[in-house]
Amino acid sequence: KYVHLMDKVEQLKRDEIVSPQFVMLYPMNACNHLCNFCAYRETNHAKGYLADYVSLKDRLTNELLVDLPRQLSEAGVKACETTGGGESLLHPKIKDFLRNLNFYGIEGALVTNGSMMDDEIIELIKNFAWVRLSINGEGKSYDDIQAPSPNKRFFQIDQIWEQLKKLNVAKSPKTVVGVSCVV
Repeated sequence: KYVHLMDKVEQLKRDEIVSPQFVMLYPMNACNHLCNFCAYRETNHAKGYLADYVSLKDRLTNELLVDLPRQLSEAGVKACETTGGGESLLHPKIKDFLRNLNFYGIEGALVTNGSMMDDEIIELIKNFAWVRLSINGEGKSYDDIQAPSPNKRFFQIDQIWEQLKKLNVAKSPKTVVGVSCVV
């Protein structure tokens, strides 16, 4: 991609400060799933697991998350992927953040397990560059692999598929919607 950003390359050669074009944002580390393969839930440094380095309690403050799109815009950032060491849609101010990404014209992308993707979220992400749902299994295998907490209120797999269908109807022609799974 640097070919399309030669002006930025030239600025770097002159030792000038250059704002990033793209930011990957982790709003929080908490998750409502306990996926049996998750690098953020286990410790095994040889396999790249990160549990020793990640606190599930870590999250951006409400004020910072809501204001970040303005700050990113002022810094010249063009795109932001919202993902995480957890489920970013659990953050209490995520809808305000997504709304502000749109307001400031920052191209959005989202990685989610889909368990919190309600109709309002769909409306906020329908013009994103891409949306990827991490769905591993179907029916009982989904419950076994992703281990959604039975004590939390969120969508089960059938509801997630329904929301995915709604997103595919509402999305703009430029939005790429995909599903990823661990094999």
